Amino acid sequence: MRVFFCLLMLMLLCPSAGLAQESALTAREAFGALPTSIFENTAEGLEDEDKQQLLEEGQSEFWELAGESRDVIVFRALPFRDSGVALRLFRDADDGSAVAAIGTLGTELCTVELWRVDASGRTVPVDVPQEPDIPAAEPDPEPEPSPEPQSDPEPEIQPEPASQPESEPEPQPEAPAEKTYAPADVTDETKTLDLELYSENALLIDLESNTILAQKNADARIYPASMTKVMTVLVAAEQITDWDATFTMTQSIIDPLFLADASMAGFVHGEEVSMMDLLYGAVLPSGAEATEALAIVCAGSEEAFAELMNEKAQALGLQDTHFVDASGLHDENHYTTLSDMAIIMQAALDNPRCREVLTSVNHTSPATAQNPEGVAMTNRFLYRIRPQQTGTVDIQAAKTGYTAQAMNCCVSYGIMENGRAAICVTAHAWTGDYCIADHLALYGTYCGN
Repeated sequence: MRVFFCLLMLMLLCPSAGLAQESALTAREAFGALPTSIFENTAEGLEDEDKQQLLEEGQSEFWELAGESRDVIVFRALPFRDSGVALRLFRDADDGSAVAAIGTLGTELCTVELWRVDASGRTVPVDVPQEPDIPAAEPDPEPEPSPEPQSDPEPEIQPEPASQPESEPEPQPEAPAEKTYAPADVTDETKTLDLELYSENALLIDLESNTILAQKNADARIYPASMTKVMTVLVAAEQITDWDATFTMTQSIIDPLFLADASMAGFVHGEEVSMMDLLYGAVLPSGAEATEALAIVCAGSEEAFAELMNEKAQALGLQDTHFVDASGLHDENHYTTLSDMAIIMQAALDNPRCREVLTSVNHTSPATAQNPEGVAMTNRFLYRIRPQQTGTVDIQAAKTGYTAQAMNCCVSYGIMENGRAAICVTAHAWTGDYCIADHLALYGTYCGN
């Protein structure tokens, strides 16, 4: 209830949030101008002398920059990233000022501070309204009994017209058969891993022979977090018929995701986004606003889209997978296994549009009025792992995931020196660096021949 009140409060205080954005102020500049008082409500805190380091280097002793756009900046607490602080700007086009809403994430209480920042950068605190008491609803009065309906006279029986010969339906082209994917086989050569890896779960598959090269707790059910988005873009790519169409992003999509601490691509209210940029936004920066937009385009709602995802899971023959949403936010009924995740990745790579997105390191969307320089996106896993590759495997595609429950997970695709392809899936590592280290170790150890 408190989270929804915070959202309602921000919308009421900032009625001009959807107007033209004339102010040049950015979320980063607003954060730099504000005091660090909100961090007093976190376990880690933030000293004033560490604030500049956090902004300049993207990391301080206890905090890291987790995401940033023109209107939003998010910081996660180290080392577990299970809590955070986020700031969002609500602009007033009339006077060039903005209201900066800064609040804690992942904590028991929704702690929010509101600051008005004028065009010159001066900040003034804004009172936060108290959460209203919601009275219990009074019972509705009992409806008066309706008069009994009068029966209509029986219609006269008309003679049936002479039957016309039915025209034979035109033959329809047969739909192409769905490609089938089988779980990889365990062989005498399969290595069972011990505690060498940081990840609690790991699976490495040779796609040409469809055999398991190495595994560790590979059959356990896991939370996929944002690895979910591989299935999201696959289903969307199969559903979208008009690739020239655009989607207009709305505040009603952005705000709940922002308060849920979901990762965002950086699209903003009123911005028209192409279908391909929604795919890129879903994968490279793992943008939840992009996945929800795809869900609305394809099925009308995220709930209906999740049904399409589950239908696709059945069509792929997945043994232990169920989806609740398109982004991977935590839900006990949202789960998969490493084997199923490997099949999802195979199917996505067989789709040309998904393959294009999953194998891209960088992409920038076209300039819009809301984002004059476009939205710059990076697949951070590919960006960070490629300089560390040893030459044994060329890692060409990847999608990571993180929630407090799932920890750090990733599915990747690589080509060995001999031209054979492999897929690696890991789950439940403490940090993203550990996740990268495990993929390098698995490819380097078992794909060298």
